[in-house]
Amino acid sequence: MTALQPFDKHPASPGALAGTSGSLAGEAAAAQGLDSTTRQAYSPVTANWHGMGAPEAEQAGRRVSQDAEGVRAAVAQASVGVACWAGHVQDFNDEVDRIIADLVSALAAAGSGDRTDDEVAAARQAARRQAEARWHQAYDTHIVTGRGEVQQVFTRGPDDALVLELFQAGLLSMAVVNLFPNIDFTQTDWSLLFANLRARGIDPLSWAVVGTFDPAVLRVRLDLLRTIGVPPNQYRDLLQMYWVALAAQKAGIDLSQWDPSRGAGALSDIIKRVYTYYGNLFVDHPYLLWAGMANMVGPSFAAGFFDLGLFRRVAQVLSGKPGVPFDMSAIANISDHELRFFETTFLRMQRDIFYDQAMMHEAYLDGGLVSIEELRAAGLIDSRTAQAWAQIDEGRRTDNTCLLQSGNALLLRREQEDIIQDNYQRMYDRPVTGPAFTYLMTALGEPSVPEARSFADWRPLWVSVETPGPENIPFVGWDNPLQGEVKVRTPLPDGNIAHFTDRWELISEDTLPAYQELVAEDPERAREIVSSDVGDRIDHYRLHHRIDDILWHFGTDWGVDFDQ
Repeated sequence: MTALQPFDKHPASPGALAGTSGSLAGEAAAAQGLDSTTRQAYSPVTANWHGMGAPEAEQAGRRVSQDAEGVRAAVAQASVGVACWAGHVQDFNDEVDRIIADLVSALAAAGSGDRTDDEVAAARQAARRQAEARWHQAYDTHIVTGRGEVQQVFTRGPDDALVLELFQAGLLSMAVVNLFPNIDFTQTDWSLLFANLRARGIDPLSWAVVGTFDPAVLRVRLDLLRTIGVPPNQYRDLLQMYWVALAAQKAGIDLSQWDPSRGAGALSDIIKRVYTYYGNLFVDHPYLLWAGMANMVGPSFAAGFFDLGLFRRVAQVLSGKPGVPFDMSAIANISDHELRFFETTFLRMQRDIFYDQAMMHEAYLDGGLVSIEELRAAGLIDSRTAQAWAQIDEGRRTDNTCLLQSGNALLLRREQEDIIQDNYQRMYDRPVTGPAFTYLMTALGEPSVPEARSFADWRPLWVSVETPGPENIPFVGWDNPLQGEVKVRTPLPDGNIAHFTDRWELISEDTLPAYQELVAEDPERAREIVSSDVGDRIDHYRLHHRIDDILWHFGTDWGVDFDQ
C-alpha cells in the first residue's frame, strides 16, 4: 500500500532537493581546507608541551582532523544521495505527466466512432486500468527502487558512474568536481550538461561559481571546463571569479565580507588592503603603471569615504556665495540616509574597479597575452583593452616607455569610462542632492600625486558681473571709469567629476602627466610613496584634519579683477 494514489505526483520538489544537495556539497568543499587549520590550532601544544599528557595532546589534533574528515566525507556522500533522490522524483513526476496525457488522449479516442455506450465505457475502463498499471510501475521503478539506491549512497557512498550521471543531468553542484578528485569528469558532454541545467532553471554561468571564493577550488573547476571544450563565454563568471579570488588571496581580503552596504567603517581593513595590493603590483612589476597610480591616488579618494558627514559644514559655508552653481542648502541639511547612499556607492566603485583590474592584472601575470585573449573571448574585456595589454607586453619586452604609458593609460580610461562612470552618473542623478553633492566632491578633491593639481586649481570657476551705468558719461562722451566687468576668481571648480568628460580632462591633462613624469624622472620617490603605509596616507587626507583650512579657503579665498 502506497501513500500516493494513482496519478498523484510525488510532493517533494526536485529543485529544492537539488538546491539542498548543492548546499551540502558547498559545505563539504569548504571543509576540505580545514585540516591544516586544525593542525595549526594544535601546534602550540604539540610544539611546546612535553610534560604529562604530551603524547595524548600530540594525537588530539590528528584525531580531530580524522573525525572532521569523516564528517566531511559523509556530507559529500549526502549531497550525492539527495541529488540522486531529486533525480528519481523528477523522473517519476515526468512519467506521471506522460501517463496522464496518454490517458486523456485514450479517453477521448474511446468516445469517438460508432461505438455503443457500453463499448465506450469498457474502452475507457481499459485505458484507465492500463494507465494505473503504468503509474504503479513508475512508482516502483523511480520511488521504491530509487529509495533503495539513495540508501546505498548514504551508507556505502556513490560509485563513479552515478556521480557522472547526476553531474551530466545537472543535478549536482560544481563543487563535486573538488569533492571527488578521482572521478574523470572530462567524460562530460558540456553542451548536454548546460542544456540540462537551463532546463532546470539554472544559469550555467552562476552554477560554475557558486559556493566558494577559494582560488584553488575555482581553478579545478576552470581547468575542467577548459579541458572538455567549453567556450570561454560560457564560463565567463567563473573565469573572472578565479582571477579575483587569486588577487584577493594575495591581498588578504575575505571576499565573503566585501559587501559595500556594510559601510566604510566595517570595510576599513579591506579598503586599505586594496590599495596596498595595487602598490605591491607596481613595486614588483614597475611596468604596471596603472597599479602604481591607483595606489597613489586611492588613499585621497578613500579618505572621503570616512568623512562624508563633514560635507554639511562645507556646504553651510558655500551657501549663498556668488557663483556657486548649485543650491548647497540641500547638502547643508543632508540626512544620514542620503550620505549612506553616496558612501556605499563609493565603496561599490572601489570593488568594481578591483574586480575588473585585479582580474586583468592577475591573468596577465599568470599567462601573459594568452590569458588576456581568454578574457577577451569570454567577453570580460573588449578589443581596445586587449590592445592595451598588447602594448604593455611589447613595452615591457622592448623597454619602450611610450608603449607602457599608452597601454596603461588605456587601462585607466577603461576604469574611468567603462567601470565606474555608471556609479558616478547614479550619484549625479540622485534627486535633490545629487548635483550639489557631486559638485562638492569635485571642490574638495585633494591631489595625491606630486605636482598634480586639484580640479579648482586646474580649472577654477570665474564669475563675471557687469557693473551698472553707461559706458560713456552723458553729454561729454567720456569713458565711464565706474562701468566695466567685475571678474571673481572663486576657489571652486568649473566642472564636475561626475561627468566623464570633465573628469577625464583633469586626469589626462594634469594628473596622469604628473604621475608619468614622477615615475620617469624620480622612480625612487614614486616607489617610496607607493611603498608607504596606505592607512597613514588615508589618515593624512582625512577631511577632519583639514576642515578648518577648508572652511577658511572656501570662505575667504576669492579674488576680484575689474576690467573697464
